[in-house]
Amino acid sequence: MRAVVEHNGGVFIACQPEPDKVILIKQYRYSIDEVLIELPAGRIEIGEDPLPCAQRELIEETGYKASNWRELARMFTAPGFCDELLYLYLATDITFVGKNLDHDEETEVMIVPVKEAWQLVAAGKIRDAKTIAGLGMLREF
Repeated sequence: MRAVVEHNGGVFIACQPEPDKVILIKQYRYSIDEVLIELPAGRIEIGEDPLPCAQRELIEETGYKASNWRELARMFTAPGFCDELLYLYLATDITFVGKNLDHDEETEVMIVPVKEAWQLVAAGKIRDAKTIAGLGMLREF
């Protein structure tokens, strides 16, 4: 017998206020009872397209709105038991408009050089798989 978790999918955003920097957030994750450092991300609502979801999530979690968007990749999170597909977007040309967090969310925004973010991965301080994948993609640009 196989169990499959069905999921609407999600987005995560590599937002670059400058070509050599990236926005990360610190966010408490209930399932592991820890604060993680991550790229901004969120769940796609039923009937929602990925790009508008990414645009909404970036504002909600960071307070930044981006004018330029580009899809970088699509990836499955855990295809052994879940059908979740994540869309990675690059967001640039940003303006601060203020956070619009969900009632149960709290984030701390960090703007760091991409090289420093990758050092956090190497040091084991960033352990979120989608964030590691997204930062790896940024290293190629």
